[in-house]
Amino acid sequence: MFDAQAWYARDVILGDIKLPSKEDQAADFKTWRDREETLESDEDCIRFQKDYIASLHAATNYPTFDYEKTVQEFLAWEQAKHDNIMTFRD
Repeated sequence: MFDAQAWYARDVILGDIKLPSKEDQAADFKTWRDREETLESDEDCIRFQKDYIASLHAATNYPTFDYEKTVQEFLAWEQAKHDNIMTFRD
C-alpha cells in the first residue's frame, strides 16, 4: 500500500495528477470512511484495503498485479494467525 501511495504522491509532485478541489477530496474521504465504518470481518478489511490500493493504481502507472491472489494470500495469513498466534509465521 505504501509504495502505491508513494507513486501517487510522486505523480502529484511531477504534475501528472492534479489534486481535486478540497470539496472533492472531502467527499472522496467521506465515501471511503463511510465504507470503512461498515467493515465487520478481517476479510472485509483486507478487501477494503485491496480496493483502496486498486484505486491508487488506477490513477498512476504503477505496475498492476493479481489483486485477488494477493487477497487470498492475506486471508490465509490471517487465518493462520487465528489458528495459532505463536506459529502463524511457520
